[in-house]
Parts: sequence; structure tokens; C-alpha cells
Amino acid sequence: METLKSPSFSTRIDSIIDNVDENTLYNELLKEEQKLLQELKEVKVSLGWKNRDLYLFAGKHQDGSILYLDNNVWWKMSFEDSVKVYSLDDEELSLKKVEQYKNVIKVPTHQQKKLWIYGLRYKIILASFVLKFSKLILQFCKDYIKERKTFGVPIAKHQMVYDTFVIASSEIEGNILFLRDLSTKFNMDEAEYSKFFKQINFMLENSTQIIDKILPVLGAFGLEDPFIIKNFLKIHHISMLKGV
Repeated sequence: METLKSPSFSTRIDSIIDNVDENTLYNELLKEEQKLLQELKEVKVSLGWKNRDLYLFAGKHQDGSILYLDNNVWWKMSFEDSVKVYSLDDEELSLKKVEQYKNVIKVPTHQQKKLWIYGLRYKIILASFVLKFSKLILQFCKDYIKERKTFGVPIAKHQMVYDTFVIASSEIEGNILFLRDLSTKFNMDEAEYSKFFKQINFMLENSTQIIDKILPVLGAFGLEDPFIIKNFLKIHHISMLKGV
């Protein structure tokens, strides 16, 4: 089984963050699900993130099993026992609601660790796309403020604006370094998996807060530009679906 230490996985994460790989979020998640199918000997399977009675899944599935993490335990349910309540990125990712809890079963113990490994990979991929979109917005904003002036002075030279971008750049780079390092880890016990899941969730929340602080600097332009709006919504949508 391919581990987190596999160069191919860490290289994939680097490519996503650096905007080298143009694969969609759905396609990247689908790669992990296809590997998981072989491990679990399932016909169709999708990983989900439990958040109360909602979970994220790769939305092109119409049948098969949904596996999701809830309170540090992996559970299994039928796709048919759920209903779609929200979609992201042209129906490729969806939030689902569990309809019949009686049909939810605990995944066997011998499969739990496999799901932790693939679940963490899944989680890292989600986070890498958030950081990719964060970098794109940050660079776009930096280029914009270099050209804009207020009272004849470039916006970038105002102390408040300068401080905002220095702090934002530092925090985003810190998050990127953390995720790059995590993508090389392997052979962790379940306590470490749980710890890293929580750290990624914190990082996702932090990334949305960073972008929220940047946009006011742009004024009305930040609320009108299609590029900013598109990536801003992607960051918030993916971070909102973090679950766990």
C-alpha cells in the first residue's frame, strides 16, 4: 500500500499548492478513492467528513458505500440512505445528510487504520486546494495594490495595508510548510492521526480568516472582481466542509 511518505503523494501536494497541477479537487480525491477500493475490496466507495448529520463526499457517485469519520471512529452507510443538501464545484463535491441512522454500521477494526491513512490523505488534499486558492488571491491582491493609489500615494505604502499583507503572507507560508511536511509522514498511530486532523482543521479555519482580513483592503473592487469572488468562495466552501 502506498503510504504518506510516498514521493508521488508529497509531489502531488506540492504541485497542487504551487498551481502546477491543473487537476480538479474531485479528480484528486477520486484517485484516493480508487486506491481505497482495492484495499477494502469494495465495488464503490466514497470518503466523507461527519459534521453533525452532514458529510462531504465526491458527488458523482450514485450508489455504493459512504465511509465517514465521526468521533474518531470510521462508519459505513449506503449511498441510498442519504440525500444531497449542497453541492460545490459543478456537482463534483456535495454535502449529504444521513437519513436512516439505523443503517449506519461501524467499519471493522482491521480496516480502521487503512481508513485513517486514506482519510488523512484526503484531508491533506482538501487543505492543499485551500492553500492554492489562498496563494492565488494573495498574489492577485498584491499586484492590485501596487497599481492603486489614494491621495497620490500607492495603497501598498500605507502602514495598515503593508502590515496586513506581511502578516497574511507569513501565515499562509507557515500553513504551506506545515502541510508539505505532513504529506511526507507515515506509520502514525491513531492518536497522531487524530492530532493531525485537528491541526488541519485549525489551518483551514485560519486560512479563511486570513483571506477575510485581506479583502477589505481592496474596497469595493474585492467584492466585484470575478477571480477574487470565485476563489474566495472556494476557500470558504472547502473549509466549511472540514467536519471531523
